[in-house]
Amino acid sequence: MAVPNQENPTAFTNRPAIILAVNNDNTVKICPITTKVHQADRYNHTILVPQGSPESFDTNLRQLPSLIVLDRIERIPVASIKFPFGTCPQVLIDRIEKIINRDNC
Repeated sequence: MAVPNQENPTAFTNRPAIILAVNNDNTVKICPITTKVHQADRYNHTILVPQGSPESFDTNLRQLPSLIVLDRIERIPVASIKFPFGTCPQVLIDRIEKIINRDNC
């Protein structure tokens, strides 16, 4: 999906993200996914998806370890979604919901 760049929020780039919610105003709430796992210490709320793990295969992110960044939850237009390329397994959904509910991300 096209996600706002962290460096320039008015510019969009196709990047993987997890859709957290679909809103009534034709927007979706998303959290980005990055392969820059070495940057985990820059954030307070992340989930590591190890390379080759069952979750990496379900999400179709098996090529590299990935980091789900819950500190950067954003709302974007539904039209920004280019194509789904994986599904979020229930184990990750549960971990995401636990962090969001606990820490009000």
